[in-house]
Amino acid sequence: MRHFQKLLLLSLLFVVGAKRVSAFSLIGPYASWQSAHLGYQQAGAIGGPMNISEGYRWNIPTFTYAFDSTFVRLYGADGMAAIDSAFAMLNALPPADLLSADLAEYGLQGVRVNNTAAALGVIDLKTTLASMVLEHMGLACPEVYTWTLRTAPPDITIPFRTINRNWDPITWEPSAYVNGNLYTYQIYAYNTTPDFVAVNIPVDPYSPAITTLAGFVGAETTPATAQSISGSAALTFAPGAFFKSLTRDDVGGLRFLYRTGNMATEPLLADVVAGVASGATSSEFNSPWTPVISISSLATNNASANGGTGTGTTVSNALPINVTGLRPGVGKVTFKRFNYDSLVGATRNPYLISWQDRYVTNGAIRVQQVSRVVTHPDLIISAADITDTSIIALRTPDFVNNSTINTDGTGGSEGVLSGPGTISSPGLITFNSLGRYYVGGSQANARLGLSLGSFDGSTNAPILYPSGLSLKQLELLVRQGR
Repeated sequence: MRHFQKLLLLSLLFVVGAKRVSAFSLIGPYASWQSAHLGYQQAGAIGGPMNISEGYRWNIPTFTYAFDSTFVRLYGADGMAAIDSAFAMLNALPPADLLSADLAEYGLQGVRVNNTAAALGVIDLKTTLASMVLEHMGLACPEVYTWTLRTAPPDITIPFRTINRNWDPITWEPSAYVNGNLYTYQIYAYNTTPDFVAVNIPVDPYSPAITTLAGFVGAETTPATAQSISGSAALTFAPGAFFKSLTRDDVGGLRFLYRTGNMATEPLLADVVAGVASGATSSEFNSPWTPVISISSLATNNASANGGTGTGTTVSNALPINVTGLRPGVGKVTFKRFNYDSLVGATRNPYLISWQDRYVTNGAIRVQQVSRVVTHPDLIISAADITDTSIIALRTPDFVNNSTINTDGTGGSEGVLSGPGTISSPGLITFNSLGRYYVGGSQANARLGLSLGSFDGSTNAPILYPSGLSLKQLELLVRQGR
């Protein structure tokens, strides 16, 4: 009997251990029903949660970024190094199709805490940027959208309708788990309208409210007044917290969007053309990052219903280019720092990015050699005095809804979906230049507001921003083309 009980216990442990307890959320432009009345469109947020078939993504394999003069002057060399390290962390991710089935190589926890930074109310710049870039790649905060409102009554006598916008990275079925944490929800009224929001709450009171890197900045989509009412103040930026790596659910969401099996009808960016620059060597032809030899030698992307046609006469591959087609995910997005003279706002040298674009026609994968001449980075990192001092940074991705070219268009106004779509260029991330500030009616009772800095798990003191630059540093950056 005891032997049977042991076997039963082991069986139960195996079942529990085998249960998938992960999920991710997708972001896109606000759907028509995602109004402030239902808790959406909060200050600093960029979009709402998408259905599983309505995701947004990049469909080019190389993404460029650069700093403008405001960021260089206010955040200095340390701030630029922190941003570079954030992109390096994202570049370390393997191609989507090479990840293991269960993503066991990635942990459920990637966050660490610097106690000094936590006491000073300092937010990690590297983590903030990496989280915002995940939004620019198509991920939303799963800890906020595991449960979210679809409809709310004009008065409290009519039932609410709550939906699940969190997806298992293996089965793509709805899930109530995020990185092993089970979530429930409570609907709260806020404002005098009233407006409503479904506040997600970990079932285990000792579980952290936020575990994903994508959720680090996305958590601000819960209205502050509702957080105060619910006691979920942890659903905000976490001072002192920093991520050393992506978590399992972050990777699961990126794999879903960028795997080659995820097909969607998409147009290429307007600056993508056929072939490569005239006179390019064979090594340059295969390089994803090549200085342009002759901009005029590239074909023209003439978009039309059936795809554009290259018209240049000196292009090494002057075949017709398929602009709009059924495309798989690109597998991996690589981030490249742009050689951009941000101090004067001018392009030093344009770059040619060449790759093999894949699309499906007549049931078969076709390949075409295409290029982009990059004269302006896909993402600008800047700094400004943001009016709302509670906002650490603002971001403005360009969502392009491709639902009309992914359906037959016969559904009328009710048949218009929120996606799928692409994320176009350029984007902008603006960090607050305010620096240290205090909240309170007098110096005696004031408390420190949140500010940005750089820190790690060592005993080194946090670096606080904005830091400014010495004249010598500034001259060095100018010579280096930064």
